[in-house]
Amino acid sequence: MDPIKDTLKAYAPKTTSNEALRDILNDPTFLKELHALGLGEEAIEENLPLVSSYQDDRAYCAHCPGLEACQKDPNPQAAMKLVWLNGLLQREYSPCDLYMAKQRLLQGYLYRDFPEEWLSSMPNALGRSTRVKEALGTMILASKNPEKPWAYFTGAMGSGRSFLLATYANLLVSQGQSVAFINANKRFDELKGMAISARGLFEKKMADLETCFLLVIDDFGSEFKSDYVRDQIVLPLLNERAKNNRLTFFASDYTPDEIQTLYSSDKTAAIYAKSLANLIRSHLVKVSVVEKGFEAYLGKK
Repeated sequence: MDPIKDTLKAYAPKTTSNEALRDILNDPTFLKELHALGLGEEAIEENLPLVSSYQDDRAYCAHCPGLEACQKDPNPQAAMKLVWLNGLLQREYSPCDLYMAKQRLLQGYLYRDFPEEWLSSMPNALGRSTRVKEALGTMILASKNPEKPWAYFTGAMGSGRSFLLATYANLLVSQGQSVAFINANKRFDELKGMAISARGLFEKKMADLETCFLLVIDDFGSEFKSDYVRDQIVLPLLNERAKNNRLTFFASDYTPDEIQTLYSSDKTAAIYAKSLANLIRSHLVKVSVVEKGFEAYLGKK
């Protein structure tokens, strides 16, 4: 017997220790995990503070508040586990599953022109209102229609359509599909600059957008509209995707008819603008009008 150890045990706060041990012993799933680790009841009691801390960590993760709201101390967005090291039981931390899933999404997008916090959203976490079902249904319908694999979302600004499209895009990226989610104003202007000063890079970027599994063009119609942008970027990009029946979603403040008008700066431009609008219309499975207030149904925190 170790007299010093026995003396320390005598002065230990019994109530707290007994409650912690009872919580562990009354948790059969956790107890089974500890046994698999080689921890019997005596070893659990000897390492009670460490084992109890691990139990608390597991309980917190079981009711995960989300990556951004995680307040685990001392290591947020990390999962704790118990390991044996040189005969001593110790704690070890590694990135949690949600964090790793987020990193896979970050790396999976060819372009991701939406806020990072939206990466935690998936369709199954959205509400199930009629509006949500209708919008998701439009995207699913397009993804299952090889002849008309395009969907167009219009309506009021700030209605939540970009968030919804990002949520569906996240699902496809998580399944290993190549996805580009671009802001039309930002990326078309960027491509125009590349076409003039870095032709090889322009052609590569265009090829990425032409061939990715899903292309989401957000804020379509906000781009600077010129003959060059229409004829060298927008039309070639959409023509190539149409030719290969590639899944393409648009989000815009404007209808396809209004897009045609915006690109019709003169009589000659009007002819090409009509071709652009007709191309879009002919491949749309549906135009969905998203009403103001739609974002309230999306389950955003």
